[in-house]
Amino acid sequence: MPDGSVGQPISRRLMLRLAASTSVVAAVATGDDDVGAHRKRIYIAADDHTDYMWTADEQTYRQAFLETIDHYLDLADQTDDRPLHFQSRWNCDGLLWLREYEQHKSPEQVDRLVRRIKSGHISFPMTVLVSCYGAMPAEAAIRSLYYGGQVERRYQIRLPMAVAMENQTLPLGLGMLWAGSGVRYSWRGICGCASKIKDSASRRDHDVYWWVGPDGSRVLMKWYSLYKPVTNGSYWNEGPGGYAEARYPEAAIKFVETDADFQSRNPHHVLGLFGQGWDDLETKVELDDPVNSFPAVAQRMTDETRQVIVSNELDYFHDMEQTHGKGLPAVQCSFGNEWELYSASLAEVSASVKRATEKLRAAEAMAVMVEQERPGFDRSLDGMRDQAWIAMGLYWEHDWTADGPVSRKQRAAWQRKIARQIVDYVDSLHDLAAKALGELIGSDDPSDLKNNRRIFVFNPLSWERTDVVDVAIDGDDWHVVDKANEKTLVSQVAVQEGHTSLRFLAEKIPACGYRVFELRAGKTQPAAATIRVTDGKMVSAHDTIIVSPDGAIDFWGATRLGKVMIKPGARGNHLEPALGKISIESSGPISTTVRVDVARPIARTTRVTLFEHLDRIEIDNRLRENFSSVESWRYVFNLRFPRTVHEEVGAVIRASTLAEGGDYADRNARTDWLTMNRMVLMRDTTAAVTIANRDCLFFHLGDARTDPMDSSSNTIYALAGGQVDGSKLGIPDQGGDKTFVQRFALTASSPKRTIAAAMRGSMEFANPLVVGQIESFDGPLHPTELSILNVSSDSIIASAMKVADTRDGFVVRLWNLADKPARCTVSMNRPITSCKQVTHVETDIGPMEVADGKVAVAIPARGWLTLQVNV
Repeated sequence: MPDGSVGQPISRRLMLRLAASTSVVAAVATGDDDVGAHRKRIYIAADDHTDYMWTADEQTYRQAFLETIDHYLDLADQTDDRPLHFQSRWNCDGLLWLREYEQHKSPEQVDRLVRRIKSGHISFPMTVLVSCYGAMPAEAAIRSLYYGGQVERRYQIRLPMAVAMENQTLPLGLGMLWAGSGVRYSWRGICGCASKIKDSASRRDHDVYWWVGPDGSRVLMKWYSLYKPVTNGSYWNEGPGGYAEARYPEAAIKFVETDADFQSRNPHHVLGLFGQGWDDLETKVELDDPVNSFPAVAQRMTDETRQVIVSNELDYFHDMEQTHGKGLPAVQCSFGNEWELYSASLAEVSASVKRATEKLRAAEAMAVMVEQERPGFDRSLDGMRDQAWIAMGLYWEHDWTADGPVSRKQRAAWQRKIARQIVDYVDSLHDLAAKALGELIGSDDPSDLKNNRRIFVFNPLSWERTDVVDVAIDGDDWHVVDKANEKTLVSQVAVQEGHTSLRFLAEKIPACGYRVFELRAGKTQPAAATIRVTDGKMVSAHDTIIVSPDGAIDFWGATRLGKVMIKPGARGNHLEPALGKISIESSGPISTTVRVDVARPIARTTRVTLFEHLDRIEIDNRLRENFSSVESWRYVFNLRFPRTVHEEVGAVIRASTLAEGGDYADRNARTDWLTMNRMVLMRDTTAAVTIANRDCLFFHLGDARTDPMDSSSNTIYALAGGQVDGSKLGIPDQGGDKTFVQRFALTASSPKRTIAAAMRGSMEFANPLVVGQIESFDGPLHPTELSILNVSSDSIIASAMKVADTRDGFVVRLWNLADKPARCTVSMNRPITSCKQVTHVETDIGPMEVADGKVAVAIPARGWLTLQVNV
């Protein structure tokens, strides 16, 4: 791999030529005696922690960003003639600072800033702002970094740092996604407040370490333990381990040199004290301020025993990596969720972002198909796209606590606005791409289109699948024909939420591709419903279930396994005791749906659907009134001491501690609510249950929701919403929302079911087949079916297929779900002419070999890889 490739140790040569390496690293590397490897080197880095929409609103922060950057640009100019270590430097804690500067300053002013970024006097991480990541889908976490990729390409710089501050928890997969995006370093300071973590943050297992991903990738992490106050009256988070470690720079320096506990944990020649502004809106210190000016403090406190360096943070990491990197410990674990849990206090809005992130897959895959024929067809959406990537980085901004000067009402309104920026872009791209695709598909018999309605069914996933399709219709006088073979398909009319559709089974829909069907007037001979229903009891070829009058499942028997899957006497999909009305909403040869309507205590509708040809049980819950309590859907499975894995952020992890053979830290972690994302897989020696999830964010494993996870429990609670840490944290009363959609799918299987198979099934549930109208008579695309992507391994899925942000070819992002390295061949509908590996944010890494129009790739166990191809 070329220098700086993802997950590889940084080379000496690259370290010296990277932007912002002009300080101590260059001096150490050249043997400058003024630094001296024998002296302790203490890097102090000034920044102002951004509490966006907590301390102040967007407009106020914009002005603070602009004025602060200008102030420190001026100070950099004023200190150019000083020794490197005593020149002024400033560290922005998010790329939103740069975006605001680009949008509100002149080109000349932006050029001045870029020169100072390259000289190492102003630094930015790749992250948009300080976020909590535990609730984020993997693609949302990646897209939140996309503005960073644009900045790297636009200005020919690298952004090797990312930050996540204040909150005490951190997901395991995030570091791997960061590393795959080009991030090499991260520092973390916490608040030590609003926390239920029982282990003292003042004693972490390691203060500086390699944060190792499931795939073996590494990010160098500085996460000091939260030490005692450094001045009388200061908070813990204004000293080492806090998010404003150097708020009192002289006191902090003296502390790290004299405190025995700190020294025992950090026996290094290289130390870092980052952060100055704490919760202040602005931090604009003058050079002649003897107490707060970092250049003044560094010069005054440098002596024969120590070198104090005004830092851009990157210089610390470069020095630490070169000096101590080989001896640092490795940490590979999740620390769970805390402040990210508060996004469930606005559950439906958060669910809309989750759904949009999933829908983005179909929108982008269809756009690739269209782009091959109509290059640039969606350029009008580029501005919306770029704002959506920024919004991905803002929606989970860490101040979901909503307990600051900005009112909770304002915060909730802002969260809705940011969510709309994401949803509106995805919907716009999806609709535009579907319409354009319908205009490009040809017809082998154009006369058919005069009287009949031709549709395409598009599969956004990277494997062939068979699934149920719903096509909106007026009336019920229709039947459906597969145009590939002119076969009339069995279908039925289904009605839900006032919408009538023709439902049929679409077989063998190609990977990232479509198959064409035609709706013709006239009913066919109706086929009998094969799923029997009697008083809430539903019997299919796959499952037998009993649905109770409150919408819970009282019995589930898996026919193929010969096993009862709900624990006898227990329940599934249980919200609270209630008495509702059971009815059969639809029944036919494709599926049968039982509907339960509950009037109180929380008005809701639950639909349970069994399919004739699919082995999943679909559950559609719709809460129809506001609630303020913490609510969750309870499932108790008939499994004895099962083991559970679940999709966190970019990784499928084991829901148990390291000591138990799992992926969660033994200490300093919070595990009462775990990330749910798309899948939870629970299994014992007799059977497995996959719980696929479209809308909810978190689940609890165990009987008592307030306790840490019970790794051997057969009970889960899917969080419907609420302020899990009390009325003072999060948005009260769901921000006034009155409608909530929360859907699950249950599948019983052999205990040998692979994680890849469980994920594929869960993604099929989360990514329904797309139906589009065909309008063309003579389009260039195949009239019956077409696939544009083939991935040859069952364990590797495409997380995304999209038009490159640069418009130079197409991006394919791959995820190996196996616990061992895997190889596959990637091909498209047209021969691949060139290919390169890029970071997840589409910055070049290096060329890939192309043979016979295909690319062979190897992906580490549980790892990710992003390709950019041309055809």
